[in-house]
Amino acid sequence: MMMDVPASSDVMIIGGNSHPELVNLIANRLGVKNGGCAVYHKTNRETMVEIGDSVRGKDIYIIQTGTKDVNNNIMELLIMAYACKTSSAKSIVGVIPYLPYSKQCKIEEMENRDLSHLKKAHCVMCVALRRSDVVEHLMIAGKMRKRGCIVSKLLAKMMCKSGLSHVITMDLHQKEIQGFFDCPVDNLRASPFLLQYIQECIPDYRNAVIVARNPGSAKKATSYAERLRLGIAVIHGEQKEAESDMVDGRYSPPTLPRSRTMDVGVGVPAHPAKEKPPINVVGDVGGRIAIMVDDMVDDVQSFVAAAEVLKERGAYKIYVLATHGLLSSDAPRLIIDSPIDEVRYGGLLDCLKQRLATFLGPLVQESGSMASAARLFLQRGRLCTVSTSSEARASTYSRHSVFELTSVHIGLALVRMVVVTNTIPHELQKMQCHKIKTVDISVLLSEAIRRIHNKESMSYLFKNVTLED
Repeated sequence: MMMDVPASSDVMIIGGNSHPELVNLIANRLGVKNGGCAVYHKTNRETMVEIGDSVRGKDIYIIQTGTKDVNNNIMELLIMAYACKTSSAKSIVGVIPYLPYSKQCKIEEMENRDLSHLKKAHCVMCVALRRSDVVEHLMIAGKMRKRGCIVSKLLAKMMCKSGLSHVITMDLHQKEIQGFFDCPVDNLRASPFLLQYIQECIPDYRNAVIVARNPGSAKKATSYAERLRLGIAVIHGEQKEAESDMVDGRYSPPTLPRSRTMDVGVGVPAHPAKEKPPINVVGDVGGRIAIMVDDMVDDVQSFVAAAEVLKERGAYKIYVLATHGLLSSDAPRLIIDSPIDEVRYGGLLDCLKQRLATFLGPLVQESGSMASAARLFLQRGRLCTVSTSSEARASTYSRHSVFELTSVHIGLALVRMVVVTNTIPHELQKMQCHKIKTVDISVLLSEAIRRIHNKESMSYLFKNVTLED
């Protein structure tokens, strides 16, 4: 269906190499010609951009998302924007469904358990210190080592300098990232799609409770619960470190002889490490479906720990809803080659039959955590691997398809289905693996472009969205 764009001759849609299919879908929905932008890399890996049609005096919409080739995606976007700017385009709008580096929106604080990554130079210096001073020195050195920058702010400045006058994106990791841009930003939300899925695809969702994986997610969980008219539970605390990790020498310096000590005026008193209570659940989940909501699924181990606690408290179905994910080129082969049909029973959280375990997550990115979690589940017999029957199903749902290679191989090996949106391309993977399903969100992006071009209000796209989403 073509949307009403009154002056299509003044509009041009162009895109890089990140998602050509999404570019064509949006152009067809709007009834606007694709600008025919050619983006290629020379032998020295420099990016070249050639725009075939004239852009003078036109409103240009550049569609470019973040994939596993993130740095090339960024350079293509910047060069395309600057090429349009220097060619006298009237306005340049960047349509970036998944904003790269959105997780690097702040400088992380140093915790005592991170001291294992200190450089050897600091360890050599500590040999001359008393044991109590070693701890102080390591803490100070750790703070000094934690240099870095807010990459999302740097990227925002680069985009604005390249010529972007407006940005359309989806589900930023932190909404405050919009403040890094010197141009307007429309941060579209996925929650209406996720809520619709819950209502249409989970027959007994009325017996569910929305779970916040940590206190920081309580507002988002409350927002979902109010619109679904469900209860809420909050998980707080954290999983204790393995004893082997605490005694392997990474968390404390070795005992030093008193004869080799000297006083150093550091001037910073030593403080004990922060201790969080054991992981616990506030709220009643007994005999209920637990639906955990979060913005990203990148550390599955924390979801695993939360799911185990929910199971102990009586939850019989576990769902995880999030927004972002990644499919590597070898993911379909790894899923097909996995022994998925060999395990007839099992179950996430000991659900052996007729248990539905759904992982709805848009950003499954850390393969190490995913792999280790899957191995642990398999050893315990708790991973709801599925046979071809309908008695046991485990589905992974994700908004942005971004899975690392190992995580797909091990984490998704025992999964019945992978449902993702097309914010990141995976059509080739779908041809290779029938277990990958797609939800098309080009209609949302198309409507946003149409409203911006016609100078209409964007509030319609946020009418089912709350401030906590």
